[in-house]
Amino acid sequence: MKTFACSVLALAGLLVAQASVAQSDNPDGKIEQNNNKAVTHNCGEAGSLSLVGSGNEVTVTGECTLVAIKGGNNTVRINRVSQINVDGDGNQVSWVDGTGPGNQATSKVAGRNNVVTQEKPVEAH
Repeated sequence: MKTFACSVLALAGLLVAQASVAQSDNPDGKIEQNNNKAVTHNCGEAGSLSLVGSGNEVTVTGECTLVAIKGGNNTVRINRVSQINVDGDGNQVSWVDGTGPGNQATSKVAGRNNVVTQEKPVEAH
C-alpha cells in the first residue's frame, strides 16, 4: 500500500511539473495569474492574448490582433501581431511579423525597463 501511495504521489508530481512547463492552447485568449511558467499560446480562435503574471516565458504562435501583457519580468516572443500593449516592469517582448499598417506592429508601453523589439525572420536556405 505504501509503495502504491508513493507511486501515485510521484505521478501526480510529474503531472504538476509538466503543467508548469507548458500550457495548451487557451481559446479565450487569457493567461491569468501565471508566475514563473513556460507557456505556448496559439492566438487561433481568440485572435488575441491577455497575459497577467510575472517571470513567465511565453511563445505566441498564429496571428494575433492584440497581445496585452500586465506584470513584470516576462519574456514574450510573438510570431505575427498587430498591436502590443505592455504594462509593468522589466518585460522583454519580441515580434517577428507585423500585421498592422506598413506590416509593422504598434506598441503601447507603460512602466520601467520594458523592451519591445522586432526579430528578423529566419530565412529559408
